[in-house]
Amino acid sequence: MSAYVVGILYTCNGCKYLDFKKEKCLKSNISINSFVDNNGYKTMFKPKQCKGYQKNNFKTKDRGKKMVNTNTNELKEALNEVNIVGFVKEKNLEIKKDDKGVAYITGTIDIQTDKNSSHKVSVYSKELKSNGEPSKVYTGLVTVMNEYVSKAQLLKEHPDMTPIEAEAQATKVRVSGKISRMEYYRNGELISYPQITANFFSRVDEDKYQPKAEFDIVMYYDKIVPEIKGDEETGRVKVSGYIAQFNGTVIPVEFVADEDTAEYILNNFETKRTGEIWGDLISTAITKVEKKNGFGKDMTKSRTTYVNEMLITGGDDQLDEDDPKAFKVSDIKNACTTRETEYLPSLFQRSQNKQNNKQTKTSAVSEAKKSFAKNW
Repeated sequence: MSAYVVGILYTCNGCKYLDFKKEKCLKSNISINSFVDNNGYKTMFKPKQCKGYQKNNFKTKDRGKKMVNTNTNELKEALNEVNIVGFVKEKNLEIKKDDKGVAYITGTIDIQTDKNSSHKVSVYSKELKSNGEPSKVYTGLVTVMNEYVSKAQLLKEHPDMTPIEAEAQATKVRVSGKISRMEYYRNGELISYPQITANFFSRVDEDKYQPKAEFDIVMYYDKIVPEIKGDEETGRVKVSGYIAQFNGTVIPVEFVADEDTAEYILNNFETKRTGEIWGDLISTAITKVEKKNGFGKDMTKSRTTYVNEMLITGGDDQLDEDDPKAFKVSDIKNACTTRETEYLPSLFQRSQNKQNNKQTKTSAVSEAKKSFAKNW
């Protein structure tokens, strides 16, 4: 049998008798349960009734092996790197356990790179890998949680310390991550925005500390349009497209280019092409102070606005369409179709299930209160 084992679960992915679309076994005519994860990865679970066809072809060395990618296109994972150097502004990490009792660490870490800029990085790792061995990523994140010192922590523990002193003593860190996407449904509406995910952190010595927040990615260009605010062009360009992930799926991404690079992109780049770009992550709080003069004392008001964008500062020319490294239009189209027809619907269903469970619990508590009041 060509199923793989993950933990103690057999999957039907790759079995020649699997009808992937109908979610049925063609040999035994058994319906098969499936699960789609956060990245649109669909897994078909082997039913208990399965007789184990081609059982002799299954080898124990496949235990813990990565499951077969159900997406049949030829997309390969693209370059997707984020590098941030700064000090730890705040940590919000916690260790939890999943339904099987396996510990995992999750949360966010804010890395400050200058006076007005900080970048929230999301982390997640299970204590054990799929083969049961301890995860080095998990161990590293526990070190971050317990040993790295944040500015917020210092100010809380030392009320007399100034913010500048706290920044100087906070742990200096280098973060290696990637651009990903946070997506979920709320009240039936899709909430989707880019985020930085990272599992690798290392301390930076004071003499080598040079704050930065940069990205370097290969993308498929989908749209290139002038940025418009109000009714006027700003001189900047908005570039949107897709980044291919490790499992044959894609995530949508949006970038901007200022006047220094906008003209070159407009004049030389086309949609439906592949190319590498790099630039700066912008996550800045801008505070403007306004004064009003009249009779008596002046009135002062401050207003803070937040700018979050990925600014293109350079890149390589786009690849020719027949270049082996270029993404095929058909592969991107198939990946987008999978995203729209499988991943997002599964995400919506998951939100509905959570909402139904919440309502069921609320109803049960309400009924219990009513029963208690009646008996009392």
